[in-house]
Amino acid sequence: MSGGLGGLGGGLKSAEKQAGGMSLPQLLQMGSMLKSGLQILQGVPDHITTDSDSRTDQFTLSQVLYAGGQIKAAIDASKYLAQSQEWRKAAAEDALEFEAKRAYYSCLLADALVQVAEESVTTFKRHLTDAEQMLEVGMVSGFEVLRAQTELGARQSNVVTAKNGVRLAWTNLRRILAVPQDTAIQLEGQLEWQPVQASIEKLVAQAEGSRPEYLALEKAVAAAERDIARAKGQYRPQVAANAGWINIENDDTSDSETWSVGVGVQWDLYTGGRRKHEVAESRANLSSLRHQQEDLLQLIELDVRQAFIQVEDSIAKIRSEKGTVELAREGQRLALVRFEEGLGTQAEVLDAELALTNAETALVQALHDYAVALAALDRATGTSWVRASAQPQPEPEVAEATEEG
Repeated sequence: MSGGLGGLGGGLKSAEKQAGGMSLPQLLQMGSMLKSGLQILQGVPDHITTDSDSRTDQFTLSQVLYAGGQIKAAIDASKYLAQSQEWRKAAAEDALEFEAKRAYYSCLLADALVQVAEESVTTFKRHLTDAEQMLEVGMVSGFEVLRAQTELGARQSNVVTAKNGVRLAWTNLRRILAVPQDTAIQLEGQLEWQPVQASIEKLVAQAEGSRPEYLALEKAVAAAERDIARAKGQYRPQVAANAGWINIENDDTSDSETWSVGVGVQWDLYTGGRRKHEVAESRANLSSLRHQQEDLLQLIELDVRQAFIQVEDSIAKIRSEKGTVELAREGQRLALVRFEEGLGTQAEVLDAELALTNAETALVQALHDYAVALAALDRATGTSWVRASAQPQPEPEVAEATEEG
């Protein structure tokens, strides 16, 4: 078993240390020595010199019977490390999922901004036509027409900017999806919002039990605990068994067939302090990982609280911008009424239209910010669409949005 805990800190010993004070090849060699000793007792020499007409067949089987629990502890540690790596992979997938969500919402935002800009251009074209007609009958001055032309040019420039934003957003989305840039993609859904009803304390508790980073660190801690057991196993005796068969065929002599079985025990009474320091090193590694756990819990809580605050801030902006849009629409209506009755000017109507366009743009931006903040909250609490599709999870507690909400 090799490798370490990577970014999680620490790491277990290499394969050479997993076998403890006596490596497996040494144990097997010890069994071979016992076999050779039995062969000598049975009258079979260690080295048999044969001529070209002789043949020697030999088979040896060696097996470690007991290594002080080091092998079992090393296997368990390897399993925990493998699980830790799987959770680290899940953490990377969660980060990629968040980036995909953000790119998706950016595309929706860009499309919505184009729609707002194009509607604004249509409105200002109508105002320009009205101003030109009123100029012909002498109801307005040339300044009103010039003002309408200026505002129309600005709105057309906004359309160009919005369409450039669409191209950039789609380019980024295709990059994240790892598809060619000429791939046609059809997005479903729209920017919406729902107030989150779960308390911050419940979200923090959910994050502590669901964040892949924390679960990966838990498995790393379990692996470090088993590594201590492996290091302590060096204080115990080690046992190996060996079985062998040899057959000698010679034209000048009779055939000789011999079986041998041996068991060897080794117990290191003194290693110069090596075992003691290896145990101390394993304990220090475990302590470091547990301190990382405590620090990670605080970071997770901070991450959840920050994301939750961003969600609440976005909701407040949505509510505010919705009210602003309603006021702007009413202002536009009143400006048109005043203008039609001859009490207002074309400039007032243009200002009202501009205020409505800005309010609608701000509302779309607030909806986008809410969607991204909610995606960040999902990531902070360890909520993954990928894992949710693989394993059913309870629905998040949300309340339906209302006009008053």
